[in-house]
Amino acid sequence: NDVRVRRAISMAVDRQTIAKITYGGEAVVSLFPPRKPFFIPFEALSPNTRKYLEYHPQEAKALLAEAGYPNGIEMEIMVTTQYGPPFTEIAEGITAMMAPAGIKAKLDWREYNNYRVTINAATFPQAALGPSTSSEYLELSRFRSDNSASVNRSGVKDPTLDGFIDRFMTSVDEKVQVEAATAL
Repeated sequence: NDVRVRRAISMAVDRQTIAKITYGGEAVVSLFPPRKPFFIPFEALSPNTRKYLEYHPQEAKALLAEAGYPNGIEMEIMVTTQYGPPFTEIAEGITAMMAPAGIKAKLDWREYNNYRVTINAATFPQAALGPSTSSEYLELSRFRSDNSASVNRSGVKDPTLDGFIDRFMTSVDEKVQVEAATAL
């Protein structure tokens, strides 16, 4: 539950390469899916926010060391073959991208029904990778500390994050929402 580990994992994924190679340059990197009102182009994000969405394996490795993992971490990422390529290729690419950051990621391939049951029960080991079509409100609310394990499947307990989520979800002012989202 260490923000430095979460940031290191984020910085160990080369989203720009995934967008360029897997989706032929048609995908975009952002905090939210490219739909209004919350879509913020990557270039419009603050430099501090952008850095956690950019590929910086050496900085990720340093964050892991700072968090008490000088030899890196091992993690298991549960995925399903249900969605086929390019999703399966992305999952494989992510594990390779993480290695230079000191993250030894292993994919745990699951049949779709097993994947869904495990996701809904929040019993996956460390991470799960899958597409989402939920709204920004639902996606953010999943990370509130006071949600049950079936909703907060990642088990994040972070009062600072709760504050950002509350600001985002309780404001009707789009500017306040964007500021809260980019502060994450």
